[in-house]
Amino acid sequence: IRMRQLLLISVSVAAESIGGLCVKMAKRGVSPFSSFVSSFLLAIITIWSTQVVSDVLRSSKQFTIVGGFISSWVFLFSLTALGSLEAIFFGENFQTKWPEVAIAAIVAVLTGAGIHGVCATTSFLFSIGQLCLTYRISKQTYGSKKTA
Repeated sequence: IRMRQLLLISVSVAAESIGGLCVKMAKRGVSPFSSFVSSFLLAIITIWSTQVVSDVLRSSKQFTIVGGFISSWVFLFSLTALGSLEAIFFGENFQTKWPEVAIAAIVAVLTGAGIHGVCATTSFLFSIGQLCLTYRISKQTYGSKKTA
């Protein structure tokens, strides 16, 4: 039971820290290169950490859902890394499209599948939710471009 409590506490602290980091980066206006490096590293660290605690994450139904949630963060980090990489090569006005979303979703689902089949499914569902929130935040931050 102590291992489960420790895992839940560490997941909540990590999510809070990552969320705070993302907000700080957005407020500062980080360069595409810095955004790419930090997002890529966060994706790798998240993938690695899910594999380290995979035995715990597959130990109960609740933890498989937590595993899917953690894997969905890989989607967000991968999507950010891909978007930043494109901004480096194609300019900062380049927008991330559906192929990048599909690639990031595949990476997240494969991360979840490495833990448990339910983690893969919940990772995909949580990733859809994160995509909707990211889209809404993007529209609020950058506005929508209306074409005539």
